[in-house]
Amino acid sequence: SSFNNQNVANTAWAFAKLGIKNEILMGAFARRILRGHSLSTFNAQDIANIVWAFATLGIRLDDFLEAITKRLQSGLLSTFNSQDIANTAWGFATLEVRKEGLMKDIARRCLQDGFLATFSSQALANTAWAFAELGIRNDLLMQGIGDHIVQYGLLSSFNAHNIATTAWAFASLGVQHHKLMTGIMKQMRQTAFLTCFNAQDLANVVWAFATLEIKNASLLAVIVKHVMQPHVLTTLDVQALSSISWSFAALDIQDERAMQTLGTSIVDTSLLQTLPPKSLADVSWAFATVAVHHEQLMNAVARRITEIDFVSTCSSQDIGNIVWAFAKLGVRDAGPMAAVAQHLLQPGVLSSCGAQIVANVAWAFAELGFKSDFLMTCIATCALQPGFLLACTADSVARITWAFATLEIQHPQLMQAFSQRIVQKGFLSTFQASDLCDVAWSFAKLGIRDEMLMSSIADQAMTDECLAVFTAVDLSRITWALASLNISHDSLMTAIAKLIVVKEVLATFTPQDMATVLWAFTVNVQNKQLTTAAVV
Repeated sequence: SSFNNQNVANTAWAFAKLGIKNEILMGAFARRILRGHSLSTFNAQDIANIVWAFATLGIRLDDFLEAITKRLQSGLLSTFNSQDIANTAWGFATLEVRKEGLMKDIARRCLQDGFLATFSSQALANTAWAFAELGIRNDLLMQGIGDHIVQYGLLSSFNAHNIATTAWAFASLGVQHHKLMTGIMKQMRQTAFLTCFNAQDLANVVWAFATLEIKNASLLAVIVKHVMQPHVLTTLDVQALSSISWSFAALDIQDERAMQTLGTSIVDTSLLQTLPPKSLADVSWAFATVAVHHEQLMNAVARRITEIDFVSTCSSQDIGNIVWAFAKLGVRDAGPMAAVAQHLLQPGVLSSCGAQIVANVAWAFAELGFKSDFLMTCIATCALQPGFLLACTADSVARITWAFATLEIQHPQLMQAFSQRIVQKGFLSTFQASDLCDVAWSFAKLGIRDEMLMSSIADQAMTDECLAVFTAVDLSRITWALASLNISHDSLMTAIAKLIVVKEVLATFTPQDMATVLWAFTVNVQNKQLTTAAVV
């Protein structure tokens, strides 16, 4: 009680600086500050130091922080210097105390004329980080910070941690600042600069590039080479390894050796079970996206999924990504798929999934050959709910119809609903060539003769955009579908014949493709030129 304001603030700061966590003492400081009208007498630096101290020690006292917030919003922020602002924002973010009004006032203070010019590199990075960590996007502030850093060439004064923190903040909030990110890339290409990054900073900056879709081939090549060094790999924990794996895949880095090395490193940590569901899903998605099957890693993921109650902790997006990855990599393990199916069949779970996730689940089960009539019936019920079909993309429609056809599950009501959605004005124009062929094949496989649908698909298939990208498999599937349903479309068949003969597509056909197309033409059109070309 004999401590004055500065004594309280300085002592709290000292304990935090030394890393000595004494909750009883810090609680006593909080009560001393809240006593009577004491808080109203604390100046800017004292409050900033107190907030920083509690945050550094990880001590969150909500009533105390609420009182601090009210004091700051009473006009005191106008007296804060840049370091006070940065420490306060960092403190609230570290303690995960989201006060939107306070952060808005902090942003307003930062944007006052000339104020950003008083910030140190670390203060700029910490302020940006605080807003990102709290998920509060203030475009004016972020653009102001980016502009200031670029305009005054401050990146040269940023250390690796500040670079990573700033890049992560902009990416986390989805704020694009081309000049800033260009400057960051230039700074990272400086000799030996990459060696200054610790494991978490390296993971954060690569994640930022991936999230903002910044692809600089020369820099990425240097980063990959750096990450692959044994002395760097051994410093990366399982979370950093999973983050980098996701980033490499998102950046379309086609380096099987690098991905295999990352996969082995993840397995070798023996800590895969500590990854949160999203990270596990991201790792699975990453390896599937670049088509690298790391058997030990995927087996470990499969074991994790079958752990009791694990799937119930996953978001619908996590589940969609995991089963998609299993199907893409051909991981035919009944255990995890059964666990996923059981979870999805719980009341309300499937209906809470978006159209793309439902489509990925249906496609994955069909691709892997796991047939669950009950699950597919529930998927059909979900797809027939109001608004679902309107939310479907062309890819979602193609995946779901293909899944039902592949598993040979009849559901006339669902297929009729899809047919009506597909022929709606303008929707077919959004289909890729492969999507058109999948839908046509699916209806034919199920023996559903829908002339209006098939004619519409054929008309769309004749567009230059589709004809130019048809593969041998696409051509065999769409011609087979028309022939199987005994639906004639001479214009399309003629266009396909010309495409096959004139552009020498026939050379890419497998014997099965060739036999299928010839059969289809025999049924629908007698095209001697095509037949001759096939024989030759």
